[in-house]
Amino acid sequence: MKKVLSILIIATLLITCSVIGASAVTDAAQTVVDVNKGDEVVYTLYLSDTPEKVVGCDFSVYFDESLFKIKSVSDFTGNTDPDEWQAVINDQLKGEVLGNWSILRGVNFQEKRQIVSVTLEALDKGSSHVSYYIRYMYPDSMEEFTTYKFTCDLLVNKAPVYEDAEPELNIDKPQEHGEFINSVTGDSKDADVNMSVKAKQNNASGGNNGGDANENASSKTTSSNADNSSSSAVTAETATDENGEIVYLVNGATSNNASPSQTKNGNFPWAVVIISAVIVIGAACVAIYFINKKKKSKQ
Repeated sequence: MKKVLSILIIATLLITCSVIGASAVTDAAQTVVDVNKGDEVVYTLYLSDTPEKVVGCDFSVYFDESLFKIKSVSDFTGNTDPDEWQAVINDQLKGEVLGNWSILRGVNFQEKRQIVSVTLEALDKGSSHVSYYIRYMYPDSMEEFTTYKFTCDLLVNKAPVYEDAEPELNIDKPQEHGEFINSVTGDSKDADVNMSVKAKQNNASGGNNGGDANENASSKTTSSNADNSSSSAVTAETATDENGEIVYLVNGATSNNASPSQTKNGNFPWAVVIISAVIVIGAACVAIYFINKKKKSKQ
């Protein structure tokens, strides 16, 4: 009996460990920085591995406004032709840099290239997160991106704290708009449609910043030749299926790219795994007990 019970316990532990290993890749990245008053922090977000040129991008970088103030912002400025290039950078929001740029001829991001770089100054000693969110990103074909990779560098007083690291995705800030399917690791292979759904739910539940950010985006414009043709390239919305589950519709088709190791809010159901394991072990122990008892009564 003891041998059988030991085998059952070991098997359960192995199954649990394999589940943990399978879900590790979808753990959200963290970008935390420790600073002293007066420290300079430079956060740079990069994009690579896109199969097509990018013609437009709408994004935000988030920081703690009680700990930092903005010194400067540098977006992608590879083209200065006013007939092709448009950029809007709003650095007047609380705890957020809101950016939107588009370029008619497209930008090649097959190799690692900067999306935006934000330089901050620490107002006091403390520790905080620097994160980002992508609302829109359009390729040449105006279809949705399915392959991409975001990385980041973070320097304090020019000394690297993170280099080519997984950037922290902020899904707690409400988003009124946005159709891009973000990834908690920055890599498209971990893209989860539920990240966008949750951000929109946060906005619907009474959050702030999301709507205000988009409404105030035009306060700083680097070009008067606005071209908004890409803003409606991909139509998407949330809906519920016959089981009441939230699904994501892209151009009228259901899309559900969530990792099997995640719930619809992006959190792994550890409680379910633990309870299931306890039930399995308990049931096995009871069954073995009665089998042995029955054998003894026959003898």
